[in-house]
Formats: sequence, structure tokens, C-alpha cells
Amino acid sequence: DNGQKKIKVFNAAISDRNPGMLKWEFVQRVTALAEEHTGRFTYVPPPFLAEIEKKYHRNVMGYNESLTVLLTGASRSGKSAMVNALAHRLGLPIYNLNLKGSFLADGGIDKLFSRKAIQHRPVLVHIEEFSTVFKETVVHRLDAAGELEKKFEGMHASSSLHCSDFLKLFDQAGTTSPKHILFVLTCIALPESFEQIPEFKPLLNHGRIHHFHLDCPTHEDLRKYLLQHRISKEEREGVQEAQAAEISRDLETMTRTLGAEASRNWHAV
Repeated sequence: DNGQKKIKVFNAAISDRNPGMLKWEFVQRVTALAEEHTGRFTYVPPPFLAEIEKKYHRNVMGYNESLTVLLTGASRSGKSAMVNALAHRLGLPIYNLNLKGSFLADGGIDKLFSRKAIQHRPVLVHIEEFSTVFKETVVHRLDAAGELEKKFEGMHASSSLHCSDFLKLFDQAGTTSPKHILFVLTCIALPESFEQIPEFKPLLNHGRIHHFHLDCPTHEDLRKYLLQHRISKEEREGVQEAQAAEISRDLETMTRTLGAEASRNWHAV
């Protein structure tokens, strides 16, 4: 592995011995994505990554609370890669949570985030496709006068997790809220009406959830990536003119080969 650091990854799972119980299972160690690496494991951080780190050190390490970051961005814009890079920079294992209602119903929240369940503290909990918690957001119904009205709610189906039960994870005002966790919520985009959900308003108003949008890579991002991909960290400051010219030529070739749209996709690059 060329000395590149690894990150422990755990997934939420249903216990084999007791189907009514939830647990975290160790899955694998993955290679960290980092600026100091070369080759396919190098990483070009977005400008707000340092801001998230600062908030983490203040809230989690300083105030002994948890921190919730909401990360949106187009498909393949690098959301999962950023989770990996952030875990590496902060020295945290990753706990992945899939938002399936059957997983989290009937007290699943308390079981999953108890000190007994997650013994690593602090820890990064990655909740993918966060927007699915709002999939039943807009509800139309008749009011007392027989007029059609629109109400904004979370998930209320009996087989799903109630929106307020889920969102209370991130409200550090509660004495029972789990501590020493960096929650990273990722999704492509949130429904336009999500800010009108009653349970969500207090979290937004009190800054409990910090929203960042991950843009597609720019031409400069791609240039940095090629530079880091080929040249070790120690040698990047003194890149020779010929090397810089070669990287610029290869970048132009790559852009022409992939096309404008694919060049804005980290997976294609």
C-alpha cells in the first residue's frame, strides 16, 4: 500500500442472532484520500473543508458536543471522497448508515448511537441519501372548510422512521443527544420545501446543521489533481517549468478526450 494510511469502515446491520437488534459491523479498511498522497489516492479538497475542520475542533473537541454537516452536490461530484478525506484528516473511523425505515424503527436510533453500540468516540457517521427522510414531505389534504391545503411533514408511514425521531439526533440542545460524533449527511439535493418542515426549522434556525454544496471540479482543480497525482508532496513546490507544461498539455488532452461534461465528473477523471 506504499505506506498510505487506512481508515476503518463500519456499516449498520441487523443482528444475525437477534433480528430485532441493531449493531455496527466492521467491514474493511480503505485507503485514505489525501493531498499528501500521489496516484489515484490523492485528493483536491474543496475550499470549505478547512471550515468544517475548524467547526469540528471547536464543537466536538472543545465543547464535547456533536457536529452535523449537510453536504449536497451532483452525482459523482466527490461527496463520498470528501467523507473519506475528512475522516483521514481528523483521524476518525467511518460509520455508514443507510436510511432504511425498517432499520431504525422501534427505538433503532437509541440502539445505534448509544455508547455501547459506538465505542469509538469521537467518530464520523456518514448518512447517505439524506433527502430520503423527506420523501413524503408535501401532503395535500382538505381543511375544515373543505379547501385543499398543503402541509409539510416528514416521514410518517408506519414502516418508516418518523422525521422528528431522526432529526433529534442533531439537536445538541437535548440532554440525550449523542455526543462526540461528526455527522456527515450527503445527498444530491434536498426537496425545495424541506425548510418548511416543522421539525427541521429549529435545527436550521439555531445552526445545528451546517450546509455546504460541493461543486463540480474546475479547470484549476483538475490541474492540481494531475500535479498531485504525479509529483510527491515534497517536490510540488519546486516543479520544473517543463513538468508544469507537460501537465497543462495532458490536461487539455484529457479534457478534449472526455468532453466538457465528463471532465466535470471526478469518477471519469
